[in-house]
Amino acid sequence: MKNYRKNFIVLNMGLICFVLIVTFSFIGFETYRSEYFDLKNTMSLVIKPWNTNVVHSEKENPSKETEKHKETPSENSSVSLQKEKPPRPPKTPHETNHKYDNIATIFYDEKEEKISVLSDSFSFEYDVSDIVKEIVRQENDFGKLEQYHLIYYREKTENNNKIAVTDISYLNVRLLKIIVVLIVAFLLSAVLLFAVSFRLSKFVAEPLEKAITMERQFMTDISHDLKTPLTVIIANTSILSSNPNAVIGDYTQWLDSTNTSAKDMMNMINEMMTLSKLESVDRHFEKEKVDLSDIVRQCVLQMESVAYENGITLEWNVDENLVVTATTEYCKRICNGLLENALKYEPMGGKIIVTAITSGKQAILSVHNLNSSISQKDLPYIFDRFYRSDKTRNTIKGHGLGLSIIKRITEIIGADITVESSLEDGTQFIVSFDTSGKTLDKINDLIF
Repeated sequence: MKNYRKNFIVLNMGLICFVLIVTFSFIGFETYRSEYFDLKNTMSLVIKPWNTNVVHSEKENPSKETEKHKETPSENSSVSLQKEKPPRPPKTPHETNHKYDNIATIFYDEKEEKISVLSDSFSFEYDVSDIVKEIVRQENDFGKLEQYHLIYYREKTENNNKIAVTDISYLNVRLLKIIVVLIVAFLLSAVLLFAVSFRLSKFVAEPLEKAITMERQFMTDISHDLKTPLTVIIANTSILSSNPNAVIGDYTQWLDSTNTSAKDMMNMINEMMTLSKLESVDRHFEKEKVDLSDIVRQCVLQMESVAYENGITLEWNVDENLVVTATTEYCKRICNGLLENALKYEPMGGKIIVTAITSGKQAILSVHNLNSSISQKDLPYIFDRFYRSDKTRNTIKGHGLGLSIIKRITEIIGADITVESSLEDGTQFIVSFDTSGKTLDKINDLIF
């Protein structure tokens, strides 16, 4: 069973991890994709305030040029200054965000081949003119320049280009953060689900453990129940075969013993076949209205002679008009089975009370042994196949299938069977039948 639980946990965690990996991979991809296009919007906002179409030359120093104009003023000096270094517009709310800290703005006039770079903190590792020319040659307005380790965004109007660039590590850092967060989430989820799977494996393994235990018990019980009659038959036939010239009448006891053992085996096989057939019956089969009162009376009358022979008092109290929804065959099987079981375990001089009454919208059949009890440790398993308590296995004849058959029949017809037992009150089997709302005669409650 440990191997089963281990395999269950491994398989379950394998499936869970596969689902988590696929899920987190999709989340990571979509998050990175969102970050990628969010960067595009960010870069477009960076260059949006700059509406000027005139830019600085990369080779000229704006501060020096300003001083030059100051030293040699002309009538167009103010115009020239405005063209070559446009005043920076006031920062928008967006620009105060940290996303803009490492984004540079470049203005490029293709006609005059002038380049102006505006950035507070960005530094270029490669020649700006080479970068700008490469960006201008690109077909897409947004993308990556792998050779320069840059991401760019471009807006072009006639011969002027407004360009925003940032280092490709901008996205790599975010991708790394996404990966770290997803890995942590994956590990936490895996640990939590492992704990759940470990606990769940106990509940999943419990029915299997019970089934395997029952199977082993079944093999033990059936071997025990078959071994005895087979041993008798083999021994008897051996005796008969050792005296081929003997008269049959001289060996009547051996023949009777063989016949009894063969019948015992046949009964057990029939019970097993009956239970097997009942397992395949659907609960939604066609039912009918059955007079339970009449069936109970017939079963009690048939068993009175058996009770008398065993010195057992058999009392019964059956109300009239107990009509239930079931089948006549199944109701007879339940009643006869409970009576046979009661007579089997009630000691000589004991007493059995059979009652059939109404209780609300149900008909209640009760078979009560006053002088026999079932131990509390055996009570939960009383309806299991081949189950017999150790103290009765070698003293009372039977195979442990009778109550299993009755239990299965009650399930098929939609009835319910319970058992109560104590040393003081004996053992009582109670079957509750469905009356389908039919009005039955009212009777006083009986105390068992």
